[in-house]
Parts: sequence; C-alpha cells; structure tokens
Amino acid sequence: MTETIFAWPGMGKLLIESIINLDKPIIVAYLLLIVLLFVIINLVVDITLFGARPEVRLSRSRRRAAPPADASDAPARAAVSGLAARFADRCIGRAPPR
Repeated sequence: MTETIFAWPGMGKLLIESIINLDKPIIVAYLLLIVLLFVIINLVVDITLFGARPEVRLSRSRRRAAPPADASDAPARAAVSGLAARFADRCIGRAPPR
C-alpha cells in the first residue's frame, strides 16, 4: 500500500517486476526471505510463549487421567470402543471378529 500511495519502490514492486520479466533468481531470493522471516517470527513467538506461560514445556507433558466413568454411560463407552476397534481392524486389514 505504501508503495502505491507514495510511489516508493519496494519488495512488492520488485517481486511483481521479476515475475513479469521471469527473473527466477530474484523470485527465489524473495521467497527464501519470506520463509526465513516466517520461521524467525514463529520462533520468537514460541520463545515468548514459553517465557510467559511456564506450564508450556519443551519435553513431553504428563497426560491427565480420564475422569472415572459412571455406570450409566458404560454401554455407550463399550459401543464407542467397539466401533473404534472395528475401524482399527479395517485400517490394518484384519477381518473383524464375528
């Protein structure tokens, strides 16, 4: 936007002109610069998040235990686990038990 309003040549205009002129090295350099900026910004955000929230860990976190099941939802849990087992059997190619 600044390039258009103030007629200042910048990276956007350089990219458009290099695409029109098929100047591949400039296009590649521009894309590498954008990727590098993306990686650096994400790294800075991750480091900031790690500093701001100490519960975020670099290693594997401990999994929370599932809440105890009620007796009333036992049939639903059994049906879901049965469906999951049948789906897993189909995915790995075993015939479902009958």
